[in-house]
Amino acid sequence: MEKTAVEIILDENNEENITLSFGDNDEEIEFEQVAVVELDDDVFAVLHPLDAIDGIEEEEVLVFKINKENKAIELVEDPDIIDEVIDACLDDEEE
Repeated sequence: MEKTAVEIILDENNEENITLSFGDNDEEIEFEQVAVVELDDDVFAVLHPLDAIDGIEEEEVLVFKINKENKAIELVEDPDIIDEVIDACLDDEEE
């Protein structure tokens, strides 16, 4: 049985890229997993798009909230949450 994107992201041994439907047209976009960050009771994935996305610079990453219960991934658009996740990601790299 093929793993879901959530299962791939949460797999600590994952080395695969993740393909997600993204944008208004649900275009299939391939992402590289940068980090998984837990904040409070929430889990976030920091993903780098490997395919071009309008409005996203080549070096930018996107933050997605993981819902483990229904195995869903939701793009985070709140700049405060994004900053908090990126800060936590950078803190983890410094340790």
